Amino acid sequence: MPSSRQRSTVYTVVIALCVVQYLLAVVLARQSCDWSLPAYFVGGIIVVVTMLMLPYVLRRAFPRHNRTPMALVFALAGLVSWLVGLGLVFGASGCGS
Repeated sequence: MPSSRQRSTVYTVVIALCVVQYLLAVVLARQSCDWSLPAYFVGGIIVVVTMLMLPYVLRRAFPRHNRTPMALVFALAGLVSWLVGLGLVFGASGCGS
């Protein structure tokens, strides 16, 4: 039976990755538009894939039958944070158009 401490660790990592992704958008949007948008795209792929793998890497936090649904939920959270950073930060900077 997984403990709530193990799950809270996974949720903390997911939230931290979403915040890091948004901060990456803020930092990169201030840079040259020539390379910042592709760098943000690659960073987004890395974060989403990392979030997708979390339930499988930290196996003890989730029972076997919950790993795939939680991996998809985490990946969706990463995708949403990526889109928020893209829309809000890059859209306001003029690099997103």
